[in-house]
Amino acid sequence: MKIFLVLICIVAYSFLGAQSLDSCGLDNSSEISKHEAEFLNTYLSEQRGNFDFTGKKIAFVTGSSGSKMGTKSEYFKNIVQYKKENAKVVSSIVVLTEDEKQKSGGYDAVVSYWVKIILDRKKIIEKLKEQ
Repeated sequence: MKIFLVLICIVAYSFLGAQSLDSCGLDNSSEISKHEAEFLNTYLSEQRGNFDFTGKKIAFVTGSSGSKMGTKSEYFKNIVQYKKENAKVVSSIVVLTEDEKQKSGGYDAVVSYWVKIILDRKKIIEKLKEQ
């Protein structure tokens, strides 16, 4: 019975993810759409704690040291590509404090992908401020 329930959950998740991805990453706005928020809340569920992507302003960073500003559309293109191979994009989330949010220009969090080292929060906030 447990195996049956697990299989149902896996199938349901794969259908929900596929539907959401069709409406994700269509622009490079830092504002997260409803569909993007639904997908990211599930995709990063193990890392986000009680953070909810709904209505949030998110920055995307990439590169082995996290020094390159990425885009929302690049991030979702990576997810689509790797999902075809039944793999995940290595991602993490850094939720900004209220002070960091003000200094960064209103960003709520940073999503990093393909970053090999821990992000330097100060450097990221400086880059966001410059944009």
